[in-house]
Amino acid sequence: MAGFSKITGGLSKVISANNSFLFASSIAETDSDALSIAEYALSMARISATGSTELDGSDTVDYYGIAPSISDRTGLVVYMTESFATVDLAKADSGEKMPGIGIISHDADNVVSVRTLSGLVSTTYVDSDADVETGDKIFMSNLETGKVTNVPPETGVLQVIGISRSDPVDSKIELLWDPKFTVYL
Repeated sequence: MAGFSKITGGLSKVISANNSFLFASSIAETDSDALSIAEYALSMARISATGSTELDGSDTVDYYGIAPSISDRTGLVVYMTESFATVDLAKADSGEKMPGIGIISHDADNVVSVRTLSGLVSTTYVDSDADVETGDKIFMSNLETGKVTNVPPETGVLQVIGISRSDPVDSKIELLWDPKFTVYL
């Protein structure tokens, strides 16, 4: 699909569905590609409009609400829900829980800090069917919620998340987080 390499950032300035679809239509080959680009742009616009951002150690993070959980969700990928300033764990089995917009860097029960900017993230979980090696292209998993894989899904949603910078250790990899595009299969 041509045109996706042009989408590297700055889409958070898109403020309406009509504007984002017009932009997407101008660089996409098909209406389906344009819709995927437009949905990604709207997701990025919601990020810039909702979360509070600050420097947390060496990471710039955004803070969002999330449903409470008894387990620690640090290192899992999230998507922006329909509720204001709220995220939930992403999964590529359908468009309902996509696209992945960031990785939880700190879980405080009903509030999480999420790293949404491109860069190295050290605790990203891979799904149990993945056989990840250093240098692999990484996708959002369609099998396990919040996890990533090196196996592109054949159904659901395809989202390139980034590149693995390590082999898995305790089901975690170092990841160059750089989400590019989302395609609904």
